Amino acid sequence: GCAIALLRDLCQDGWRVTVYYSNDNIHPYREWKRRLKALRAVAGRFPAKLEVDRGYPLVEWLGQALATSDRCRQCYWRRLWGTARLARDRGFAMWTTSLLASPRQHHRLICELGQEIALQTGTQFLSGDWRDGYAEGLELARQWDIYLQGYCGCIFSERDRYYRSE
Repeated sequence: GCAIALLRDLCQDGWRVTVYYSNDNIHPYREWKRRLKALRAVAGRFPAKLEVDRGYPLVEWLGQALATSDRCRQCYWRRLWGTARLARDRGFAMWTTSLLASPRQHHRLICELGQEIALQTGTQFLSGDWRDGYAEGLELARQWDIYLQGYCGCIFSERDRYYRSE
């Protein structure tokens, strides 16, 4: 659902869009595949290309997540860095992230990291706020019969949706 409002807006504004799927934080792997299938269905409804990073370095991601007290920041950094690197290598004018469409993500932190990474990679980060289209994106995903995830994607967020300490 998060990508729908973003894709709609960018395509309506005339952008040529490449959707990049790189989610080494997603656990378990079948969830990674389920989300990729959903993104293919969403991207297919827009004039957008889909680029998939088939790598799944879960052990590396977990090691970095466990080594920090701010695993969300570390996760955002990894994902944004990979996107910026792709944008730089392909000569894209700008890049952004569907994380900016979710009301459950840390919007300001994502924008700050995006700008910082853009400076480091010599790219331009499009920081926007697509959260107002989130509910509409969820509704369209339901209408289109597209899978909606129930958690951020990492093993920690999956734990947090079920586990409550007594």
